[in-house]
Amino acid sequence: MIETDRFRFPLASDSERRFVLSFYLVDGTLSVFEVPVPNSGIKGGKFLERVLVPKAIGRSGVDGIPAYIASQDLFIGARINVFSRVFEIIGADEFTLGCMEANKSRYPVADFPAVIAKLKKAIKEGPDQMADRLRVALIRQQQDGNVNVQESGLQDAFKECSLPLVKHEVKTISRALDPEGRGIDTRSLMSCIGLE
Repeated sequence: MIETDRFRFPLASDSERRFVLSFYLVDGTLSVFEVPVPNSGIKGGKFLERVLVPKAIGRSGVDGIPAYIASQDLFIGARINVFSRVFEIIGADEFTLGCMEANKSRYPVADFPAVIAKLKKAIKEGPDQMADRLRVALIRQQQDGNVNVQESGLQDAFKECSLPLVKHEVKTISRALDPEGRGIDTRSLMSCIGLE
C-alpha cells in the first residue's frame, strides 16, 4: 500500500518536501521515501528504512505489548507520528484507494454507505437548520451556475458546516458520486443523505 504525504516542518522552506509512505501488509512495516524536488536543494531518497513503527514512543498496547502503526491508521487526512516526525497524509494512489474500498470492514473511511450514514447522523444531531446550512454551503461552492461541486468544494462546504468528516471520507463520497472526475452533482448528494 502506498500513501503520499507531507512532512510537517517548522521551517517554511521545508514546506514543499513530499514523501511516499509504503506500508507492507505482510508484516506491518513502514518505509518512507522523500520525493526529489528539482532546483530546490532537496535531493530526495530513502528517509526511513522499512521498520515497525510504534504508535507512540513510551506507550504500549494491550498487556504491555507495543502497539504499532497499522494500515487502518493510514488514510487521507491522518497525521501519524513516525519516530517524533509528524506526517500528514494528503493523498493515495489508485491501487491503495481500491484496496481500501474492497476491504471496507477494515477501512470504514472508504465505506461509502458508512460515510453517508455518518453524515446523516451529524446533520440530524447537529444544530437546527443544519440541512439548510449545508444546502447553502454547497450552492456557494458551485461554479458558473453548474450544480456540480469539486471534491475540494465539498470539503470546504462540510468544514463550513462543522461536519466531522475526515478528508478520506470526502474522497470516498467523491469517488462514489463522481467516478469520472467532472464534479459531484449536489442533487445526488442531497438525495443520498435524504435532503432532497
